Amino acid sequence: FDLALGPRFQKFLAELERPIVFFDLESTGTDAVRDRIVEVSLVRLVPPSTVEPPRTWRINPQVRIPREASDRYQACYL
Repeated sequence: FDLALGPRFQKFLAELERPIVFFDLESTGTDAVRDRIVEVSLVRLVPPSTVEPPRTWRINPQVRIPREASDRYQACYL
């Protein structure tokens, strides 16, 4: 996985004491009860210098995605 890292990020990664995972969720909206997750992405950093390739999963929310959400995030389940 080839990634050009800025100096601040390189310093952050070098100073980590243990691996860390960042995640991102995309959803059909912001209501935790009504709306559904449509995509999950993870990236794992392993000190002192490894950034593993990101992993992404698309999830069929089993509901219609609002037009404003699909336009904004280019969701694939219309």
